[in-house]
Amino acid sequence: MPEALSRGESAACSEPQADRDRRVASAGVVKISVRYRMRDSTQGGSARFHGGVMNFGEDVPAVDAADVPQDAYLLDVREQDEWDAGHAPQAVHIPMGELSDRAAEVPRDRDVYVICRSGMRSAQVTIALNNAGWLAKNVDGGMKRWAEVGRPMESSGDGPAYVA
Repeated sequence: MPEALSRGESAACSEPQADRDRRVASAGVVKISVRYRMRDSTQGGSARFHGGVMNFGEDVPAVDAADVPQDAYLLDVREQDEWDAGHAPQAVHIPMGELSDRAAEVPRDRDVYVICRSGMRSAQVTIALNNAGWLAKNVDGGMKRWAEVGRPMESSGDGPAYVA
């Protein structure tokens, strides 16, 4: 673990910290900071990741998977293999790593519900989007919670949908 993290200080990087570098102080509270690169580009209508530092301990606008409206704009930021295994039928898939290039696809005129596998990546994206001018909410518990409460899922293949 980097020395700064062992002292409880923020660590900055161009990508979110690997799970093994995260330290959970109590359920749902992570004690390190992650550097995001997102800027609002009003000329091109897109956003790029740049510069802000976020602590997971701060408030993240969130909603339980059971409470996501049926007609919501649901942004799934998981990787392709996770999406293929199982996703919400109405979700829009933009992997977290592609968001800086594809942010113009995300509407600014309605709430954006952001989902991943467990809620960690989507919390990062929620804060980055909100800081760049979107109205985003994290789906607490991610697709694991989505499946747990019996929300509909489909797979991209022939097999049954599951959370990868």
